[in-house]
Amino acid sequence: MIAEWLWIAAYRNDVATLARYNKKMAEFSDDGVTLAGAYGPRMADQVDYLLEQLKKPVSRQAVATIWRPCPAPSKDIPCTVAWQLLAREGKLHGIVTMRSSDVWLGLPYDFHAFTQLTSGVAGEMNLEPGGLTFNLGSSHLYDRDREKALTVLSRPDELRCVRSPRLPGRPPADAILDWSDDLVHPWSVYRDVLKATTSLEALNRLENLDAATTKP
Repeated sequence: MIAEWLWIAAYRNDVATLARYNKKMAEFSDDGVTLAGAYGPRMADQVDYLLEQLKKPVSRQAVATIWRPCPAPSKDIPCTVAWQLLAREGKLHGIVTMRSSDVWLGLPYDFHAFTQLTSGVAGEMNLEPGGLTFNLGSSHLYDRDREKALTVLSRPDELRCVRSPRLPGRPPADAILDWSDDLVHPWSVYRDVLKATTSLEALNRLENLDAATTKP
């Protein structure tokens, strides 16, 4: 989950980076090298536009479009259509519009990725993170995942929740993904999470994040 958010923020589309943390991602590649529906490259030339719009007193045009008209056949058609940002009364709110949403396999990752992306822009614009609204055109749970979902719902006391910090800005994503030593908090924590050898170790490291992190 951490790797996917940073992979998007780094505008990457390579399979190798994600497969290092989740081997199943390779199953969605048409050529075994790249992912055709990767959000990052689709957003790369739109981020500066978003930031310029957010500098205006009240903008309704800070929208990045991820969907492309008439997509070619692929195993990786983007589920997300658009990401909209609204700066209102010192807070940055996000709206994510999705054509399709698998609540077990995909939605938790989308919640995390767009929460972190929005929080990073908020930090860069010196705004407080606001709300994040998801519009899901088709939200579904496959029968093969039903029992797993019911198991999670039946054991709420066993869930461990980690609150993400207020990010100081957009992440130095390439440096974190490449495990650079030249990183400061909170980016160094995310690097260490990616270095973890088990999910439990990664979760323990995430709990070192300070929920009150602000710009230095």
